[in-house]
Amino acid sequence: MLRLADVTPLRTTVLKTGHPERVVDGRTSPPVSAHWRGQAVDIHSLGGVPIADAAASVIRSVVETAGADKDVSQVGAPPGFDLDAGGRRGFTNLVHADHLHIAVRRTT
Repeated sequence: MLRLADVTPLRTTVLKTGHPERVVDGRTSPPVSAHWRGQAVDIHSLGGVPIADAAASVIRSVVETAGADKDVSQVGAPPGFDLDAGGRRGFTNLVHADHLHIAVRRTT
C-alpha cells in the first residue's frame, strides 16, 4: 500500500470486512476471497478521483506498480487494464469497473 501511495494518494473501501466470503465468479465451488483471509484490499479512488473517472495513465501506473511487487498475488482492475493479459496474477471484469483489487501473498 505504501508503494502504491507513492504513485498517487488512494482511498480504500474494503479490507477484510465488507466483502462476500466467496468469490463470485460463476464456479460451482468458488474460492474463499483473499479479503476474508486478510490478504486483499479494494481501492476506490486514486488522487481523490473515483476509479471509474480516473485517468487511464494513473490507473495503469498503479496497476503496473502493484504488478512489479513480488509480494502481490492478484491485481483486479477495470476492463482494459489487465496486468498480464489473462495470466495468473491479473484479471479484469465489470465487477472491477469501479475499483482495484490488490491481494498479497501470505508472508508467515
